[in-house]
Amino acid sequence: MTASTKFDAKYLAKVAIMLFFMLGFKYIPPFGGITPVGMEIIGLLFGTVFGWVNFNFIMPTMLCLVFLGSTECYPTINDLFTASFANANAIVILGICILSGWLLSLGLCDVIAKFMTTRKFLKGRPWLSISMFIFAMFITAVMTNSMAAALIFIYILMAQADALHFKTNKKLTAIYLGGICLAATLSELPLPVKGCAYIYISLYETFSGNTVDLMQYTILMLPACIILLLAYILLARFVIRPDVSMLQDTSVLEEPTVTRQQKWALWAFIVLIFLLMAPTYLPKWIPGVEWITSIGTGGTCFLFLGLISFIRIDGEPLLNIRTVMPNVALDPWFLILGLMPLANCLTADITGIKPFLVGCVEPFLANMTPYIAVAFIVIATTLITQVANNMIVAVSFMTVAFTALAIYPDISMIVVFCMISLAAHISMVLPSANPVAAIVYSQTELTDFKSLFKVMLPANVFLIILTVTILYFYGTLIF
Repeated sequence: MTASTKFDAKYLAKVAIMLFFMLGFKYIPPFGGITPVGMEIIGLLFGTVFGWVNFNFIMPTMLCLVFLGSTECYPTINDLFTASFANANAIVILGICILSGWLLSLGLCDVIAKFMTTRKFLKGRPWLSISMFIFAMFITAVMTNSMAAALIFIYILMAQADALHFKTNKKLTAIYLGGICLAATLSELPLPVKGCAYIYISLYETFSGNTVDLMQYTILMLPACIILLLAYILLARFVIRPDVSMLQDTSVLEEPTVTRQQKWALWAFIVLIFLLMAPTYLPKWIPGVEWITSIGTGGTCFLFLGLISFIRIDGEPLLNIRTVMPNVALDPWFLILGLMPLANCLTADITGIKPFLVGCVEPFLANMTPYIAVAFIVIATTLITQVANNMIVAVSFMTVAFTALAIYPDISMIVVFCMISLAAHISMVLPSANPVAAIVYSQTELTDFKSLFKVMLPANVFLIILTVTILYFYGTLIF
């Protein structure tokens, strides 16, 4: 049997499993108070998640929407498409995807990376140099695309390792690569304009019916991400302790060249952040504030994209949609298209799923204090994420947590959602934890699996301890 035949057989088997869940699971007799409609929804959930993990976010989402439209949760498929494509959260995610593609197309990753790693004050300060590298990676990924930023910083790391002659220092390169991985995954959380962050916020708002204060969210998550990055650096310096003598002189590194378009793009991005957050706190009598509030986050994103399309720098539009689209990653958009209508069905009374989940976990959690119950779910999140996609695991555990922790009325569910997202995004012990971890573990030219594992494992343990202690109690002060 040829290799291609084996591949096709494996692929067809996965397709069959996905379709069984989507179309065949509903024929399993209902149990535990779950209704026949609930069995159909569970099958669609399992099949869609299986497809997301094994294929992509597009095809499973499209099938899910078609099959979901034929359930009793939505009167007609048009109602389903309205709940999906016309959902305000889906509109925001689409705008964010285009925004990220625009910043990436301008080459801002390379500029920020080189600027923050070639400062003169880094000379003779190796750990400050490492810190600047990791935070440059974080800032670049926050402003653009985490995957693209990770690839660029790996390229820069290779250049630095050659120029400063530390390529054979496996422990040091492992610390750099671990920092790239952690910074990339955390970069999806600190600002509500990032795809993953907005997906998690949208899921909470869908379940709870409450609106998240985006400024409060940022005040919690931005310092949390910074604290976790600093903790990683401190762990590397005082526990792992690599040889950093080769980082004493960084003056041989190349200085960046910044174009006018890139400067304008940076200022424009700052304006967008202000427009998204300021209306919550600015008085309504200021001209334009009430109108910006009325059009919402999605309207603000598209207003911003429309306006910068008219601005011309050196004869070229600041945003040229034709050059931007090849850099637009639509995976988060397709994820939210399937996730939002599924989330509505999971909590609908017609399915019986919510009472079933509460009945399953209530006896188990009954003897736990609220804090121990939250810690258990957060730690379970980071353990499961080691062998599954971080975003999918985060969404799954948020769904479970919302029903499982309902027996504790004093728990702030938005804080729990934030802790779950952090737990999923700091998971990096194995290559299967997230796409960036897979890329990092593949850099055999810089390090090896054993060296990376010795960095990633203690880092993950230390960071999850911080997440369920200091950051949890900090979150309860914010919300």
